[in-house]
Amino acid sequence: MRLALFFALLGLINAAESYKILVFNPRYSQSLNNFLGNIADTLVDAGHNVTTLIPIINPHLRDGTHKSNTIYVQPNEEVNKFIEHMDFEEADFFDYNDFNMITSVPFGRDFMGWVNAECTGVLDEPGLVENLQAEKFDVMILENFETCGVALSHLIKPKSLITSAGSVPMGQQGTDLGMASALSYNPSAIISNLDVHSIWSRLWNLYAYFVFDVTWSTSRTEIDALFKARYGPNFPSEIGSQAAFSFVNSEPLIDFGTPTLSRVVPIGGINAKEPKKLEGEFDRIFNLRSKNVLISFGSIVQSHALPLQVKQNILKTVARFPDVTFLWKYEKPNDEFVKNATASTPNLHIQKWTPQNDILADKRLTAFISHGGMASTQETSLRGKPGLFVPFIGDQPRNAGMMQKNGLGKVYHKQDLYNADMFYAAVKDLLENESYYKNAAKIASMIAKKPFSSKELLVKTVEYAAQFGPSPALRPQSFDMSWIEYHNVDIIALFAGIVLIVAISALKVTTFVMKKVLRIVKLKEDQSITNYLANIADTLVEAGHNVTTVIPIVNPNLRDSTDKSIKIHVHPTEEVRKITESMDFEEADFFNYNDFNVFSGMPFGHSFTAWFNAQCEGVLDEPGLIERLRREKFDVMIVENFETCGVAISHLIKPKSLITTAGSVPMGQQGEDFGIESALSYNPNPLITHVDVHSIWSRAWNLYATAVFRAMWYTTRTEIDALFQRRYGPTFPSVYDIGSKAAFTFINREPLIDFATPILSRTICIGGIGAKEPKKLDKDLEHIFSLRNKTVLISFGSIVQSHALPMEVKKNILKAVARFPEITFLWKYERPEDAFAKSALASTPNLQMLKWTPQNDILADKRLHAFITHGGMASTQETAVRGKPGLFIPFLADQPRNSGMMEENGLGKVYHKQDLFDDEKFYAAVKDLIENESYHKNMAKIAAMIANKPFSSRDQLVKTVEFAAQFGPSAALRPQSFDMSWIEYHNVDIIAVLAVFSVIGAFVALKIASFVVTQLSSVVKFKLE
Repeated sequence: MRLALFFALLGLINAAESYKILVFNPRYSQSLNNFLGNIADTLVDAGHNVTTLIPIINPHLRDGTHKSNTIYVQPNEEVNKFIEHMDFEEADFFDYNDFNMITSVPFGRDFMGWVNAECTGVLDEPGLVENLQAEKFDVMILENFETCGVALSHLIKPKSLITSAGSVPMGQQGTDLGMASALSYNPSAIISNLDVHSIWSRLWNLYAYFVFDVTWSTSRTEIDALFKARYGPNFPSEIGSQAAFSFVNSEPLIDFGTPTLSRVVPIGGINAKEPKKLEGEFDRIFNLRSKNVLISFGSIVQSHALPLQVKQNILKTVARFPDVTFLWKYEKPNDEFVKNATASTPNLHIQKWTPQNDILADKRLTAFISHGGMASTQETSLRGKPGLFVPFIGDQPRNAGMMQKNGLGKVYHKQDLYNADMFYAAVKDLLENESYYKNAAKIASMIAKKPFSSKELLVKTVEYAAQFGPSPALRPQSFDMSWIEYHNVDIIALFAGIVLIVAISALKVTTFVMKKVLRIVKLKEDQSITNYLANIADTLVEAGHNVTTVIPIVNPNLRDSTDKSIKIHVHPTEEVRKITESMDFEEADFFNYNDFNVFSGMPFGHSFTAWFNAQCEGVLDEPGLIERLRREKFDVMIVENFETCGVAISHLIKPKSLITTAGSVPMGQQGEDFGIESALSYNPNPLITHVDVHSIWSRAWNLYATAVFRAMWYTTRTEIDALFQRRYGPTFPSVYDIGSKAAFTFINREPLIDFATPILSRTICIGGIGAKEPKKLDKDLEHIFSLRNKTVLISFGSIVQSHALPMEVKKNILKAVARFPEITFLWKYERPEDAFAKSALASTPNLQMLKWTPQNDILADKRLHAFITHGGMASTQETAVRGKPGLFIPFLADQPRNSGMMEENGLGKVYHKQDLFDDEKFYAAVKDLIENESYHKNMAKIAAMIANKPFSSRDQLVKTVEFAAQFGPSAALRPQSFDMSWIEYHNVDIIAVLAVFSVIGAFVALKIASFVVTQLSSVVKFKLE
C-alpha cells in the first residue's frame, strides 16, 4: 500500500518541467553510497525529479542522498544471515593481501554473495519492478561494480541507461564500459606504480589484473545466472554495452593518462561538497599550533583495529613533532591505547569522526596522512593539500600511486608502519618538502578552473541522455567481438608463417615497379586543413584573444581562410615554386588513383611530403622570423600535425602550451603522435569504409590499409627530424617527442557520427568547428532552388575536379539526373564552359551547374533534399549538422572512412567510385537516397543531437585553449605509452618469455608422461610374466 501511494505521489511532482531519473544505490559501500547519492542530489539541485532505489545490504551504513525521493528494499533472510556472521569493526584489512588468491578469491566471492543476495530481494519485492517500469523513467543511473541494477534496468526500461564507476574502473568494469585496458602502461587497481620499461613490473601488473578479475568475477556470473533463471535463457548479458553514457569517478588532472571513450564522462570530485567553516572542538584544535596534520584511514580500515605495534609507531612519530598538531580519526576513542596515547602525547587529538572535506578545505591544515581512497585523494587534490598515502585494499594502491606520480605526496607501504624510523622520515618529508605544496596548489587551481566542472558534465550529460536516448555511434564494436577477434590473434597466427615470404617477394619487385609509377603521379593540395585551422583562429579572435596565424605558402592556388587573425605569410622558396610548377592541379586523375597500391601510394606520399618540407626550410630561412615569434612569448601555439614542420618549430618558439590537432580522423602516424590507441581490430583505417569485426579477412585488410598509409606518409616525420637535427644538432628532439608533451590535442571529429574508438582525456573533439553560421542564398541560387520542390546538390570537394572525371562517368551522372525531372540537381562543376557542360545543360532542363557553391549555406537551406558528395570530413560534418542525407562516393585519403561512418549511422549510403561506370546502379542509388525516409529521419535526429550537445565544439575549443594558456601542459594527461618501445607497449617480451616457458613446460610434461607410461608398461609386463 505504501509503495503504491509513493508512486502515485511521484507522478505529481513537477513532471512537466523536469526529467524523471532513477538512481539505483544499493547500500553496501559507504564510498559508493556517497558517490551515487551526490549524483542524485546534484540532479535534484538542477531541478529534476530524482528517485533513489536503495536495497539495504549493510544496515550499518548511512544513505548518501539527502534530497531525492527514496525507495527502500529491506534485507532479505539470506542477507541477514551474512550480516550476523560479519564483524565490520574488527575486520583485519592490515594483513589482507590482494595478491594472495588463496585469501582474496574466497573474500571476493563471499562479499559478492552477500551483495548479490539482496538482488533476489529486489526482484521479490511485491509490485516494485512493475511500478518502476510504469514510471517510464527518462534515465536510470547505477554503479556497475555490483551488477544487479544493470540487469534490473532491462526490466524497468528507462529511455537511457547511464552506468558508472565509483572509482577507476576495476576488474570487469573497464570491459563493461568498453574501455581498452592498456595493461602495458595502465596500472591495475591494486598496483601503485608501473615501470613500463621493466618486464617484471609489467608482468606483475598483468598478474594483478588477473587476480582482481578472478576475485570479483561472481559480481557478473551470479547475477547473469539469477536473471536467466527467472526470465529465461535469452535474458541478455550485454545490457551495459547499450548504455548512453558512463560516468567515471576520475579526475584526469591527477589520474594516469589512459585510453577512454567519448561516451565515458569523468566526474571526479563530484563527492566534494561545498566545505563548511570548522566550529567548536575542531576549530579549537586547529588553533593550538601553526601546523596541523589529519590522519584518517577511511571508513573500511578501522584505526583501532590496526596492530598495536603499528599504532605505537604512529604515536612515536607524532611525539617527535611537538610543534605540529595531529588529529587522528580513531573509531574507539575510549579504548586503553587512546587513553595512554593522549596522556603521553599532548599534540595528539583523537576524534571518532571527522568532517574530512571541511578539514581539508581549512587553510590551517598542513598535510593529510590517508589510506588513498578515491574520494580522499580527490578531496586532497581539490583542496590543495599534500599527502602521505598508506594504501590497504582495493583501488587504494593505484589512487595513492597517481598522487605520487603527480608530485602531490608519497606512497607508503602499510607493512612499513612496523618501522618507526622509516615512518618518521616519511612524515618529515611530507611536512618539509616544498615541492608537494607547490604542486598541490597548482593542481587545486587547475581543477577549480577546468573548462567544464564535474557538476556541469554530470547535469548536462544526464539531460542530453534524457532528451535523445543512447547514440549507437558512441558504442564501440569491440563489445561484439571475441577475445581472439579483438586482439587479432587469428590474423597473427595466420600471417606469422608468410610475412617473411611476402617481404622477400616485395623487395625483389619494388625496384622495377617504382620506376614505372613515378612518372604518372600528379599532386594536389586541398583547402580543408587551411579552413579548419583558420576557423580555429577566427573563433579564438571572436572569443577576445590576440591570435596570429603564420602561413607558409606551399600551394599559392589556395586562399587564406582566416579573416580575423593577424597574418604572417612566408612566401614559397625557389624549390617549392619548381615543385608547384611541375604539378597540374586541375587535371589530376584521382578517379583512378588507388590508395591501396603501395607502389603508387608511396611515391605520391613522399613527393607530396617533399613539397611540404621544402617550404619548412623557407620558414627557418625567413630572416628574423623565429626570433620574432620567440620574443612574442605566446601562451599557446596550435599546429596541425599531419605536416609536422610546425610541431618542430614550436620547440624553437617555446610557447607556454603546445596544442596539436588533426583536421580529420587521425591518419597514419598521427594517432601514435597523439598517444591514441589504434584499436585496429575494430577501428576502420581512413582508407576503409567498414570493418566486419567477425571476419579475419576484413580485419586483415584493415591492418594492410594501415601499413600502406603509414608507408606512404612516414617521411612527414623522418625528413623533418633530419632537417631540424641537421640545423640545430643531433640532440634536437623528434617531432614525436615534442608532440607528446602537448597540453591538448584537438580532433576534427564528431563522436555522434563517428565510429566509437579510444581517445584520451587530453583529446578534445571539436567536429563541426568549420560549419559557420549559414547565410541566406544569393539571387542566382534562390532562383535555382525555387524551380522545383526538391533540390539535390552534387559536389566532390576541392581535390576531385568534376570536369576531370572520365567522360563515361559524367554521362552516367547526367543520365541519372535526367530520370528525375521533378528534382533540380545543382552540380559543382569547375569548368561550366566546357563542351560537356554546355551539352548537358542544353539537354537536361533540371540540371544546373556552378563553378563554385557556398556548400554550408546550401546545406542549411530547408529546400535542399539530399547531397551527393565525396565524403570529405568537412562535408560529412556539415551534412550531419544541417540534417541532410547523402550518397557518399569516396575517392581517396580519409573519405572512405568518413563515408562509412555516415552509412553506419543510417545517414545515407556509400557508393564505390568505380560503380559510376554503371548507370543503372547509380540511378538506383540516387533513387534510394531520395525516397528512403529512414535517412531523413535519422539525419533529423542527428542534427538535433549535435545542435543540443552538452558542450558545443566552440565552447570546448575556447575553454580548452584558455585553460592551456593559464596552466600549461599537465603531466597527468600524458600517457606513459609515449616513453615505451613497441616491444614494451605490446608486452612482446612477456609473451616471448611465457611462450618459451610454455614450450619448456609442455616438453617436460611430455617427457614425464612418457616416463610414466614406460614405467606402467614395465609393471604390467612384469605382472604378466
